[in-house]
Amino acid sequence: MQQRIRRRVPEVDAFEQHLLSVRGRRGQQRYTPRTARLYATTMNRALALGGPLEVLRQATSTALWLQAGNAALAWARWKGDKVLEAHVAEVPDPKVTTEETVVPPAEDWAKLVSIVQVSVPEPRRQVLIILLTSGLRVGDVLRLTRDQVFLIRTNRCLIVGQKGDHARKWRPSAEARAALLRLLEIPGWRLIRDIFDRHVADPLTDLQRQSAAYYEVRKTLLDTCATAGVDFIRFHRYRHGVAELAHARGAPLERIQEMLGHGDPRTTRDYYLHLEDDAQVELADGVVEDIKSGRRRP
Repeated sequence: MQQRIRRRVPEVDAFEQHLLSVRGRRGQQRYTPRTARLYATTMNRALALGGPLEVLRQATSTALWLQAGNAALAWARWKGDKVLEAHVAEVPDPKVTTEETVVPPAEDWAKLVSIVQVSVPEPRRQVLIILLTSGLRVGDVLRLTRDQVFLIRTNRCLIVGQKGDHARKWRPSAEARAALLRLLEIPGWRLIRDIFDRHVADPLTDLQRQSAAYYEVRKTLLDTCATAGVDFIRFHRYRHGVAELAHARGAPLERIQEMLGHGDPRTTRDYYLHLEDDAQVELADGVVEDIKSGRRRP
């Protein structure tokens, strides 16, 4: 695999410090430390690939395209490069924008899981099974430690770290539980991330090592999709698919919210199940039907 994560160049560090010093109209900090780090990492990758325009062209989702575009604009303004700023505005939107809300087709999903169980070598096989069937985020899985997994021998739930300092209880299925127990047979690993991390010897930051592991697990899924003959869909789409399957089985909204680890039920309802959208469309259809029939309900 081509190495995508490289050591930062001094210019990128200076760019990150510049973003942290930018103030808005009211004197408040315009970029949070997380956003500044994200933009700096994006530009570090852009310099390795040949420039920010190349990163924009390679973006495989709307989220990545917006991230690369905003980082490139901030970089151009920092450099005072009006030509680059104009070119960024001319780059067309990614062609896969519609797949942002597409969940995997049932046949492709089943075929992919069966291929993973046969063709993917261990221990990556177990990690892919968890990612494809549990509804966890990739980051949640890569942050699981050996000590956490060991507790699954006696407990029915695990404490899973999430974005920020939040944590929640995750109750794995029998399939995910068996995969975790198989992972315990691997000696020496500290984080599940280590299974995919090929840059242990490099003096990289923890964020860079996690990014390297993410690209490794993504490449493993890409290769498996090619073997199975199915279209590649991002890991997060399988998380949406798990939510829809749970809803189809009649699970209440609160249970699905707890399973996905959402702090607000509106996130589960509006962005994963689209229940509010369906209700509004059904209401609008009913109103149009009443108008056409000349019927007015009491």
